[in-house]
Amino acid sequence: MALDRLQPLVQASLPLVPAVRGDFERADGLLDDAEAVLRDLPWREAVSVLMMAQIVRLHAGQDAASRSGYLRRVEGVFGRDCASPSLPSGAIWHLHIALARLWAGDPHPIEEHLHAIERDIIVPDWARWARPWLTGLVAEAAGDAAAALRLLQEATTLFNDELPLYRAHVFADLARIAAARLPAVAPEAATQARELYTGLGAAPYLTTSATAEQTGAEAHADVFGDLSEREREVAALLVAGLSYAQIASELYVTRSTVGFHLGNIYAKTGVSTRHALTQLVRG
Repeated sequence: MALDRLQPLVQASLPLVPAVRGDFERADGLLDDAEAVLRDLPWREAVSVLMMAQIVRLHAGQDAASRSGYLRRVEGVFGRDCASPSLPSGAIWHLHIALARLWAGDPHPIEEHLHAIERDIIVPDWARWARPWLTGLVAEAAGDAAAALRLLQEATTLFNDELPLYRAHVFADLARIAAARLPAVAPEAATQARELYTGLGAAPYLTTSATAEQTGAEAHADVFGDLSEREREVAALLVAGLSYAQIASELYVTRSTVGFHLGNIYAKTGVSTRHALTQLVRG
């Protein structure tokens, strides 16, 4: 490698934090740069890291069309075998590819990805709850909401301290499914997801209905409906209790930029204070 270039594994991993934090412009630029390098130098390990970063970005961005077409697009770039369950790319890679399989409506290889996780050289402790989570999402996609609810509840009983972002995803999925079938479970699951997302600075996930203050209702989404993507992120962090300085730090902007966005938020929602916005969201 040239001395003036980033090592490909490092370059492929750089988009992860801005993607989770909601800085999509920066994440997308870094992803494009990494993919351009790896098109010319398709080092398998670096391609695997890039694929994980791309899937994290898509998961944070909530773009259903881009999610569903992701595997076909990346196979067109790096070959049909780049997402094969037989690749020895590590347990965390197989977890991400299994999610992408769900988005593509191709659940059949997911069991192979789960077996790969459970046969890894060092089987991670989180594998115990990854199986009921993913199989629960497969059940949901197949229309079996009762099985999905049971499996996701099982996953939460097997949690350890690993992968807090993904534990938050499990709670958010449980809140979404439980809202229709078991409303008593939904609020606590949403609270657990929201606390984890807030602690990680994962702003994009705080604006979804599954993690809203009024779980099972669309009040949060309705209140933020006229806001831009960045304004929704600022509003969600404000409602979650973060200070102006903390919001600026989480979103990699200045405090004056936060103040500018808040002025727009207050004007669009018809309130003038943090307290009033919080009360509006909570109904």
